[in-house]
Amino acid sequence: MSRPFLERPVLKSAVSIYFLRITALLILGCIQSGIAWSAPTVELTNPPSGQTYVAPASVTLTATATPDAGTTLSKVEYYRGSTRIGSATSPPYTVTWTNAGAGTYSLTAKATGSDNKTTTSSPRSITITANQAPSVEL
Repeated sequence: MSRPFLERPVLKSAVSIYFLRITALLILGCIQSGIAWSAPTVELTNPPSGQTYVAPASVTLTATATPDAGTTLSKVEYYRGSTRIGSATSPPYTVTWTNAGAGTYSLTAKATGSDNKTTTSSPRSITITANQAPSVEL
């Protein structure tokens, strides 16, 4: 099927410009209203940065997370460095890391929205010291 009216250069240009304007307005509207290109927010609230534990430690990790407009939170995952500790799918977003060995760890929380967009919290550092046997003097 031939459409000679679209074959004219002037009409092709006008149609292209029209569609570009509509696309730009849609993108601008989404950005201004926060509908697109946003991710959830997350903050690791426990443990406090600088906290010290004795091995083998049980460390409770908690975060507050808020989904982006028009979405829900799918999960909040907890990491020590790049190693996943665990995840929670409903508030309060809490996980317990059990039998944690001695060392210094950087902990983060990563929130994932129903649209699969993610955000990672600022890291918090904790130290777990080796369990020392008590000394006895006679």
